[in-house]
Amino acid sequence: MDSTFLRRDKRIYSNLETLDGENVAFVHDVAISPARESICALPEKGVIQIRSTEKPDREASIRELRGDVHVISSLAFSPSGRFLAAGSRSNVMCLFYLGEGDDGVIDNEKAKAGVMFLKAGTDNIHSVAFSSCGRYLASGSEDTKICIWDVHHLEAGTSSLQDFERLDPRSLSARVFRGHRKGVKSVDFSPDGMVLASGCTDSNVRLWDARDGGHIEVMHDHRYRIHCCRFSPVSEAKRVYTLASASKDGTVRLWRIDRGAEEGCRVDCMKVLRPPSCGRGGLLSCSFSPDGCLVAAGGVDSVLTLFDVRSGACLASLDFFAEEAITSAIVACPFTPDGKNLLSVNLNSEMWKLRVFTPKEIQHVLSRDVGKLWMLHESLCSALQ
Repeated sequence: MDSTFLRRDKRIYSNLETLDGENVAFVHDVAISPARESICALPEKGVIQIRSTEKPDREASIRELRGDVHVISSLAFSPSGRFLAAGSRSNVMCLFYLGEGDDGVIDNEKAKAGVMFLKAGTDNIHSVAFSSCGRYLASGSEDTKICIWDVHHLEAGTSSLQDFERLDPRSLSARVFRGHRKGVKSVDFSPDGMVLASGCTDSNVRLWDARDGGHIEVMHDHRYRIHCCRFSPVSEAKRVYTLASASKDGTVRLWRIDRGAEEGCRVDCMKVLRPPSCGRGGLLSCSFSPDGCLVAAGGVDSVLTLFDVRSGACLASLDFFAEEAITSAIVACPFTPDGKNLLSVNLNSEMWKLRVFTPKEIQHVLSRDVGKLWMLHESLCSALQ
């Protein structure tokens, strides 16, 4: 999919864009359920708010989860959407059983009660991730450790809140991967769940065998700390992966990882992506579209940029500071599972939903009054009315 335009229609999503309430201070992450098209946003005071991307009415869509921890720093839904992992700054991971009602909507009462606490290292947990098969759950923390739990029996053996509450957290033993010299800022699994990537404040990206913790490769190309690393959900061949890493050096690097190579594993940096703003202050977040054709990157400078993976071209760039006088860093920018929308969340607790258009949709869009379209032209971001 080759996309050129981003649309933001404030009239439609005005109630969805901004998180408010007494519990909201700073949002550190956002996760999208692959099963329910709902989103989950984090405020500062240990309360997780869940809302639907399709329901702009705040009162109708908000759910709250409380994990009895002060600051929650990262989130990940399981592939089924029935479990939510939340990393905290108190070196504890909260694992919520969300359950669902007859209509498939997360049940608030069950969500509040169904929580398990897992010890993960001795310092702040910066990142959590489920493997796509749902078997593994990983965390990366400031104490340089990566913890991985085998949680395959959760999906198979948990059909109710009662089943979840009978589980003993001690039955989920963690394996610890060591190798980073400084704090681990981001972890993510390859599409087949066989490889774990981790980004660190020592500016390195490491690849691990998710099954036994064996070191696969270390990539040293970034100049400053890694804030985010994400695998493309699409593999060009068996045991061949594409990984994106976003760094304080203001770049996103795209890596081709071939574990079927004769030498065992070959890693090549395919492209270095730079936003038109040059990533002032660095990039904090990145994500792939579901078809693996696009990469979004969010910066400290409040600029959201969309790149084409194949060519490396910058397709669109939206400066929230220039448009809305927002001066807060973009901490998360995930795509919805259908690839039609992109969320941008910043530290000011503001969440924007943007529509991503394909070329086939452009002419139809231009013939209607739908708000503003942003198009990159000669490195300048211009608005089409």
